[in-house]
Amino acid sequence: MISFVAIDSSSTSIAFAYFVDNELYKYGKIKFSGKDLTTRLRDAARKTQGLFLALPVDKVVIESSFYSANPSTATNLALCQGAILGAAAVCGSNEFAKVVPANWQRNLGNPPWNKEQKLELKNKFPDRSKGWYSSEVRKRRKEKTIELINERYDILVEDDDVADSIGVGTYVLDRPEKIQWK
Repeated sequence: MISFVAIDSSSTSIAFAYFVDNELYKYGKIKFSGKDLTTRLRDAARKTQGLFLALPVDKVVIESSFYSANPSTATNLALCQGAILGAAAVCGSNEFAKVVPANWQRNLGNPPWNKEQKLELKNKFPDRSKGWYSSEVRKRRKEKTIELINERYDILVEDDDVADSIGVGTYVLDRPEKIQWK
């Protein structure tokens, strides 16, 4: 039996997709408790350890960190991913990989928007702020990911983080030669 868990994480939650023999078996989201980062890291380690005890796997693939203009945000995400992967290792996972967001999104059929798509949005909604356009593109791409995941797997996922974790796992299934397990 070949199995792996695909993860989309943040500093407040983990979304996961569990694949067994190349089939999506289980998926969900676990929120971390705590107002400060240290408390959330502790909770992340505990809760993900419970997840990996319930879903014993040798392999874990995680969406790689994105570049953030805010160093604090990037650091917090890296610390959370460390807590998650550390918990997986303690539970027996011994192979890890990461997937760049744009790669799994392209694979799914949801590539980053091109200049023409962005211009069309600006023409349809003139006089909006630069931040509004960025947020709108992000929102529409998240909605498309959910739609593509639901269609491919004949499921009803409503949470964009869960859809992202399934998208990461789908990339592993579709492009195993691109995955560098370490």
